[in-house]
Amino acid sequence: MGYFDSPKNRALWDIELKELKKEKQERQVRGTGAPGRAQAASREASVYRERTSYKELLAEENAARGFSAPRGRTRAMSMQQEKQRTLSGPAK
Repeated sequence: MGYFDSPKNRALWDIELKELKKEKQERQVRGTGAPGRAQAASREASVYRERTSYKELLAEENAARGFSAPRGRTRAMSMQQEKQRTLSGPAK
């Protein structure tokens, strides 16, 4: 409790306590639905939060760099075609 030994700290605490009591009275008048400081701060922070998948981030980054998604054969398709060539025998 050494914090309150300083007159400056005691005055700051009194100001904070008055604000808290005032906020409590306002909440009682309005009801429990009124947001407190913590709820308001978290709501403001969540307004700017946007869920994005890794795949979407890569697509955005590639678009910004000017790359497009590969078109045509994919690796799996290429491997499947190569297997078919080896199974059918050597080319003559």
